[in-house]
Amino acid sequence: MSAHYSRRQALAMGLGSIGSLAAFNMAGCDTSSSLTPHPSVKLQMIFWGETTRDTRTRQAIEVFEKSHPTITITSQLSNFESYWTKLDTMTTSNGLPDLVQMDMRYISDYVSRGLLLDLTPFISHQTINLTDFDPLLLTNSKVNNTVYGIPMGGNYHCFFYNQSLIKQAGVGTLPQSMTW
Repeated sequence: MSAHYSRRQALAMGLGSIGSLAAFNMAGCDTSSSLTPHPSVKLQMIFWGETTRDTRTRQAIEVFEKSHPTITITSQLSNFESYWTKLDTMTTSNGLPDLVQMDMRYISDYVSRGLLLDLTPFISHQTINLTDFDPLLLTNSKVNNTVYGIPMGGNYHCFFYNQSLIKQAGVGTLPQSMTW
């Protein structure tokens, strides 16, 4: 039996690994399938950042492509300021890349225009394996309780202080009940 996949379906098959671009180290997908061999698929990716992110992302893509030899990913880097104009231009010309870096401020807009893939079924069936991923990080990737992205990381607030200097200043110590 011969299986044919659209670009979006092939994207879904490999998205578990691409989701790990966040940490810049690729997670392997289960390569055993009754549907192999998979047809050759070319995916496009656009993201913003500096040269360090570009280098690490391209390294991660190489690792992914070695694990999935029928999938090729071309990527395009922009700076943050021009990224959104470029992405909007691609969107209006029906040329939205398969993989996009999305700032959470814009995710609702892109979802409302039907431009992002619902990842929930792929996560539920572990095509995208997030078993070791902090579920709290997915919160900002949801619109109407549906997951549309996998965060590249998280920001955690912390508070450091020097107890000796606090005592010297005479302001006392932080209350024992102070928690995060």
